[in-house]
Amino acid sequence: MSMRTAHAALLACLAWAGLAYAAPADQATPVWVFFRELRQPPRDACDTPLSELAVQRRLLRRTAPGLFDVHDMPIPQRCTDAVSGTGAALRITSRWLNAISAMATPEQVALLQQLPDVLRVESVRRGRSCAQDEADSERALDRAGMAADFYGYASTQIDQIDIRRLHDAGHHGAGVVIGILDSGFHRTHQAFFSAEHPLQVIAEWDF
Repeated sequence: MSMRTAHAALLACLAWAGLAYAAPADQATPVWVFFRELRQPPRDACDTPLSELAVQRRLLRRTAPGLFDVHDMPIPQRCTDAVSGTGAALRITSRWLNAISAMATPEQVALLQQLPDVLRVESVRRGRSCAQDEADSERALDRAGMAADFYGYASTQIDQIDIRRLHDAGHHGAGVVIGILDSGFHRTHQAFFSAEHPLQVIAEWDF
């Protein structure tokens, strides 16, 4: 699965997952406004917001035909203006979904549904993890114990990967070289750097 497909699937899940929520007549709730495709595929990188580095990555890794398609193009301004014109408050635009999310009252939703380029309007639905209730109960019972534990609130994660057993056996990561493949991180963040344990970068490569 390509990064674009995964991103689109995630956004679609966020748009559709969960249970619908019926709002009072005067209360604005988040909705997705889906549009018919009005965009034209870009002719080259100059027509897109892609950086030169992003284009180079696509040359190496893209699996879809060509380097560009309509998903690289922003939502047309006329769509944004049309949504704003109903009085709905813009939240975010998604070129992957070809949709705009906005806060809208039921009356504004009715206006959005009548816009000529709109395919449909869907509530941004709400969901809850199946394990959420169990996790909440465990946290309530263990909160005091976690605070007193050496690992603090990371105790649950530590136990999931059985780190206590390694520490008890004398393994603490000293002298271990760690390789990280990421889109970037803040070197001064407390998760990586502290006065007692400064971050030591042996080498790096931007590709």
